[in-house]
Amino acid sequence: MRPGCRLMRSPSDFLWTTNLLKMEMDLATAVFASIALSLCALPFIVDHRSRALKWKRLLAALQGIAKHHHGHVDQHEICSEVAVGLDTKHNALYFASKQQQGITTQHADLTEIRACQVLRATRSGQGRVGEVTIERVELCFLPKEKGRSEIRFILFHDVANGQLNGESQFADKWATLITDRLKHRTH
Repeated sequence: MRPGCRLMRSPSDFLWTTNLLKMEMDLATAVFASIALSLCALPFIVDHRSRALKWKRLLAALQGIAKHHHGHVDQHEICSEVAVGLDTKHNALYFASKQQQGITTQHADLTEIRACQVLRATRSGQGRVGEVTIERVELCFLPKEKGRSEIRFILFHDVANGQLNGESQFADKWATLITDRLKHRTH
């Protein structure tokens, strides 16, 4: 080829080169987007896995206390750091709560209970008029026999849990379920 002369390319050569550059750019964009998406999704995946592990441990604790009392968890629900399970055959309620020192469990024999209530301990806000903060939410079981102490399942305590995360509604739901069960039990 002589100096100053250009090699003429066909239009198909030009399109092929343009398509190749476009594919390289698309591939780089796709790789970058995949990495960015993975980095954004990672915290959600880690959170989901840790929550699933926590729920698995709470459920295992419920089943363990039920087995200890020769029962079985037929119905259960987990809310934040607590789990409640019902044994319909033995008419018993089981409770598991994740604490700093581990998981604590409790048991309530519903045949010995006359009533179930939700207790909410509150305090007035500091500085704002009319502001009320919930300090504690509990399910309280009142015994049939006088002289026996009540049983309390602490569902939320602001010192341990920080902020409410549905525990108040959870308590209302279970109190209603247990109250209905107590009303319709066979004597």
